[in-house]
Amino acid sequence: MSQRVVWAYSKLNTYELCPRKYEAQYVTKSLPYVEGEEQKYGNRFHEAAQKALKTDGVLPDEFGYAAETLAAVQRIRGDRYAELKLGADIHLSPTGFFDGNVWVRGVVDFLIVDREKRVAYIGDWKTGKDRYPDKEQLILMSLLVFLKFEVDIIKAALVFVVKGTMFTATIKREDSLRYWQDYRERVARLQGAHDSNVFNPTQNFTCKKWCGVTTCEFYGR
Repeated sequence: MSQRVVWAYSKLNTYELCPRKYEAQYVTKSLPYVEGEEQKYGNRFHEAAQKALKTDGVLPDEFGYAAETLAAVQRIRGDRYAELKLGADIHLSPTGFFDGNVWVRGVVDFLIVDREKRVAYIGDWKTGKDRYPDKEQLILMSLLVFLKFEVDIIKAALVFVVKGTMFTATIKREDSLRYWQDYRERVARLQGAHDSNVFNPTQNFTCKKWCGVTTCEFYGR
């Protein structure tokens, strides 16, 4: 049997899209991550927003279009965190991001905890297009926040700063067990692929233009 899988939302999402691509990225590493211009731009924004949130500062002129959005976040009452790294073990106890017993990891772009009202606000900065918003990642981030902080409700958002749009979700602590059970079942399938070393490809919309696994039978199709 292979070692216990340590997962994050992006890794699980890649596996469920195509196990063969997951294998190339995370197991054999024959498909190394290449940071494109869009990713570099997004990383610069995240760094600038993190600094501004921590210091009550402003964004550089390059990102001036998001100034109003950032100011709105800064006005929310509560303890403020930026680029917060969270982890949990398989028993759902909080861990450090790099602890040896970590089972799941996540990074919250911004988090504001109103301890008095037992409410938290989390957001994920997006600098790309808003055509296909994936709000599920907000669920996992919220579950990790529930493990770390004593709050009952989380108001979460995907914040598309370039487009000026926002997609929101409200997650309640009382629903945590149901969400975690779903993740356990999904991660069990990922763990099974590692244990058997079987990563069969799944043909999908990325095969033709956006997948770099050139040895796959569906490549370019």
